[in-house]
Amino acid sequence: TSYGDFAAGELAVRVNTAERNEIVVGKWAEHAYGRKTVAFTCDIQHAHDLAEVFRSGGFAAAAVHGGTPTDQRRDALAALASGSLDVLCNCNLLTEGWDSPAVSCVVMARPTKSRGLYQQMIGRILRPADGKVDALVLDVTDNAKRHKLVTVSSLFGVERSDLAGLTVDEAERDEDAEREAKTSAREHDEEIDASPPVMLDGYLPTAAWHRWPATDKQLAAIARHGIDVGGYVLTRGEAAYLLDKAIQTKLAGPPTGKQAWRLRQSGIDPRGLTFRQASELIAELQEAAA
Repeated sequence: TSYGDFAAGELAVRVNTAERNEIVVGKWAEHAYGRKTVAFTCDIQHAHDLAEVFRSGGFAAAAVHGGTPTDQRRDALAALASGSLDVLCNCNLLTEGWDSPAVSCVVMARPTKSRGLYQQMIGRILRPADGKVDALVLDVTDNAKRHKLVTVSSLFGVERSDLAGLTVDEAERDEDAEREAKTSAREHDEEIDASPPVMLDGYLPTAAWHRWPATDKQLAAIARHGIDVGGYVLTRGEAAYLLDKAIQTKLAGPPTGKQAWRLRQSGIDPRGLTFRQASELIAELQEAAA
């Protein structure tokens, strides 16, 4: 690991092999031929090697990276947009600041530990365009197992088998009805007494002290995190549960301004990092400096 992601040099040794590159091209030909495609690679050599395997298979392909001359880069992007180029293999170039709505396939030929970077790469093919009805992700490095892809059911806040076979409109009506039923039940409970806040869904006390009243220190920490429990009186276990959720949310959220400044001072782009990843990088920098 280097700067929170796989070390590029070691990664390329594992991923940029003739066998893997041939499999990538074969699967692309099987599932994505005819789609304008962008492929993300481990390093510059991987971009060139993968493009060469595409060309040896009779497909129009090119490689671009940060060192590609501007005019060649511009020509390659224009060729992809016009359709004269089938696949554009790139290394750390087209993750942001580039937009070509007609591109409908991304080949994830490199893994990443960064959820933000993964989202940026997948996002390249999610732009709507005339005649474009879907987008295809060919993930040949198990990124989708590390970073869960959003599906129709997860968009509606559920992961249920009974959504199978429903159209989007039917699924939306089904979820609206369930949501209204939950809201009605919650309002009924609130008329009787203060109900547990929704953030406590899934909480179960497992120790005797969990049922004791929350401490003043816990309540002060909850207030600092901006957690509103209304008129509900928290137990010590519930307070601990809410604080743990708040901490996990913070760790998964973006870096603070101070963290971002510290990383930029060390030449590291903080965009796409989480608070946890930024903290780990800063700790590594401090250890290295010591």
